[in-house]
Amino acid sequence: MPNRSVPSLSEVQSAFDAWRQRGRPRITPEELRRQAVDLLADHSIRSVQNALRLDHRRLSRWRREFAAAPALPTFVEIPALTPEPATSLPTVLALTLTRYGSDGRRVSIQGELDATHWRWALELLEAGS
Repeated sequence: MPNRSVPSLSEVQSAFDAWRQRGRPRITPEELRRQAVDLLADHSIRSVQNALRLDHRRLSRWRREFAAAPALPTFVEIPALTPEPATSLPTVLALTLTRYGSDGRRVSIQGELDATHWRWALELLEAGS
């Protein structure tokens, strides 16, 4: 799964300043809100709100909104593996596997795969935790 690049506090601060200078509309753009929330993984809410000139309630509301929002689908190509010896499991299993991260983000793998590929998918989900 590709990692989203998280901008630094100063980069997000510059982006907010540029947005404000353009005669900002009433609603903060989603990308700026998401960047502000992403900063909370490495900075205190107070330092983010001071740097970005935001009030605590607004920043807290954005954090709740992004935590509750369903994750965008992420597609991971599963490589072709050599088949294992026959087992008692069906040849193809139709399943959905979902892992919820501590930050509220969801990663799902869904489809019809053989047992070998599902084992690989489980390892992929586990590695992402």
